Amino acid sequence: MGRVRARHLVVSFNDEGFIDRAEMEALLARRGEVHVIQNEYRRYVGARIGVFNPSGEKVGRVSHLRNTEYLYVVSPEKLEEAVVRALTKAG
Repeated sequence: MGRVRARHLVVSFNDEGFIDRAEMEALLARRGEVHVIQNEYRRYVGARIGVFNPSGEKVGRVSHLRNTEYLYVVSPEKLEEAVVRALTKAG
């Protein structure tokens, strides 16, 4: 990450990743002020119907139906919340 030549970073990561939220924020904080926007969303269809083997037998169970996506905006200076939302707004 030290080689990224950008004033601001926008990183999308969810709560099913290999790095937990605290670790990600600590990593990003080395670059500047970290702003976080959380978005909850439904998991993919497979998570709602269960886990099946190739023969069609149910072999697993659904653990959870929702995920949280974290949009991290990293800046060398403090940004107003409106600016953070504008930087991360999906068009």
